[in-house]
Amino acid sequence: MAYVPVPKDLTKVKTKVMFNLTKRQLICFTGGALIGVPLFFLFRKPTGNSVAAMCMMLVMLPFFMLAMYEKHSFHRRQERKFTRLRQQNH
Repeated sequence: MAYVPVPKDLTKVKTKVMFNLTKRQLICFTGGALIGVPLFFLFRKPTGNSVAAMCMMLVMLPFFMLAMYEKHSFHRRQERKFTRLRQQNH
């Protein structure tokens, strides 16, 4: 039988809206797509596919970073623990 750990603090559980994404992620990804895809088609003929794709990625990257950023994420806590352990050993 499989066991699923249930967090004690349910305030950190995020509600998934659609496609297993949170509301903030959906808004950021949609905004990036609404700006990046038309930009690709505008730049494709004058500059070529490679340059247009790079411009699209550069424009969409901030939206992706905003969607994925978490202020107090699990990885950040683990990183702090690791640096404390490393400082104690040296």
